[in-house]
Amino acid sequence: MSILGFAGGAGGAQDIIAFVQSVAGKVPNKMNSDTMVHYVEHAKEVLGRVESDRGSQPQFARELTDGAYRLVDRLWKNFKSNHELKGNSFLRQELEDLSAAAICQRLGGQISKETYGSFEEFRSFIKVNLFHHQAFALGTVFMEKDGEPCVPIAVEVPGSAIPRTRDVKWSELDCEVCADGGLKVLHDGALVFETDRDGMLTDDYSLSQWGIRAYGSDKREVMRPQFRQPDLAGRCYIEPTVYLGRGSGPSQLQRTHAAFRLVDETGATYLVGKYGMWGGEGIRSPDPVLLSPKDRYEVLETRLELTSEEFAAVLDKVNKDRCDPNIDSNAMTANCTSYLVELLDTCCPGKLGEGNLRQKCQAASLECLALFFFNSKTIRSFAKVWDQLTFHNKYVSWGLFIATVLPYAIHLIFTLTVYAATAILSIVDKKCALPDLHIWDIIFRPWKVTYDSPYQLASVICEHNDEEYVS
Repeated sequence: MSILGFAGGAGGAQDIIAFVQSVAGKVPNKMNSDTMVHYVEHAKEVLGRVESDRGSQPQFARELTDGAYRLVDRLWKNFKSNHELKGNSFLRQELEDLSAAAICQRLGGQISKETYGSFEEFRSFIKVNLFHHQAFALGTVFMEKDGEPCVPIAVEVPGSAIPRTRDVKWSELDCEVCADGGLKVLHDGALVFETDRDGMLTDDYSLSQWGIRAYGSDKREVMRPQFRQPDLAGRCYIEPTVYLGRGSGPSQLQRTHAAFRLVDETGATYLVGKYGMWGGEGIRSPDPVLLSPKDRYEVLETRLELTSEEFAAVLDKVNKDRCDPNIDSNAMTANCTSYLVELLDTCCPGKLGEGNLRQKCQAASLECLALFFFNSKTIRSFAKVWDQLTFHNKYVSWGLFIATVLPYAIHLIFTLTVYAATAILSIVDKKCALPDLHIWDIIFRPWKVTYDSPYQLASVICEHNDEEYVS
C-alpha cells in the first residue's frame, strides 16, 4: 500500500502530515539498496502529492513539503554515509532528482526541477544562502520565466513599509567583482544586492517575503517587516519563541536561542533576536534562527496579544537597541533570554504569567556549565547516578561529598573562569559587560549566582500554554 494511502486511511490531511513526519524521523541509519528504493518511492509519492495539491490546498501542501524535504534529506545523509550504496549510480541520480524537487517546492513550487538543475550557479546561490529554508519560512516565491529561474528583488514603495516584488531572470543579472573578491550584482545598471566571494549576501541585504531587500541585520535604520501574516491582521502580537537544539553532540547551550516575532495590525511580521554572549552583534532583525528548519530544534512558542500602545513601546525599544553600538552582552545576565525577558517586563508586564518573570527564567550557574560541556544524554545519566549516590545508604558518605563539596568546587572554578574571561573581553570589546556579581556571592553564596536560562523560559512558555515541558 502507498505511504499516503496508509496514512489517509486513518483520517485526513493532518494524519497524512503527521505520518510523513514520523516516517522521516524513523529512517534507519543503515539500509540496503532495496530498502532505499522503497523509501525513494515513498518520497516520490509525497512530492507528487505536494505538487498536485499546492493550488487547491496550499497550507496542506506547505506542511507536507516540510515532511518531504526532511525525508529526502535523511535519505541523502544515509546514502552518503553508506559505503555499500555510494557506488549505486541509479540511486544517486534518483536522490539528486528528489533533492532538486524538494528544494523547488520549498522555493515556492514555481520552478521545475529540470530548470533548477540546469543552472549550476543559481543552485549554488540558493544553497550557500540557505534560501530554500528562508524562503519556506517567509513564504517567498522564486518564479520561472521562459525556462529560466528568477531572483525576486524587493522594490521599495515610497511611504510604505511593504515593498513590491520584481522577478529578475538569472541571465539578466550582471556582476562586478570587488577588491575583496565579492560581487556587486546589478540589473539594468542598478545595484540590487552584494555578495562575498562565496556568493553569500553581505550584511546589508537579506531575504524577505517580497524578495532580496537592501536591508540587513546591522543597518542602523527603522526596523522593517520580513513577511506578512494576513490571518493575524486586526490586532498586534508578540510571539516569544525558544529554540532548543536537538542531537547528541556536546555544547547544547550553543544550540539554544530565545527570540520573538512581532506582528502589527496589518499582519506585517518582524523577526528579532539578540546575539553575542561574549559581546559582538547585538540586536538582529531578521533573526536567522527564526528562519531555520524547525526539525533541527525543539521549538516552544506562544502568542501574546498587545495593545497598540504596548506594540509601539516594543517597536520603539527594539529600534533604539538596534542602533545602540554598545548594548551590553554576556553569557550569564545579558544574553538572548535576558533581552526577551527584559523586553516583556518593560513593555508588556504580566503578559506571560504572574510573578517575577526574570526570576522564573533564572537557573543555577552549574546548569550553564553542564549544558556548555555536555550533551543532554550525559546530563541525564549523571543525574541518575547522582540520585543513587545521594540517597542509597551504603553510599551515604560518598553521596554527601558528591552533593556538597564537589558541586561547590566546580561552581567556584567555573564561575571565576567565566567572570575572568568576561572581564578580559570587556576590556577589548565594550559590548561585553561584566555580570552584576559580587565576589562575596561567588565564593560564599553560590546559590546567588544564576544565569538567564532559555530552558527556564521554555518551561514558562509551556506553563502559559498549559502544556507539559520535559527538560
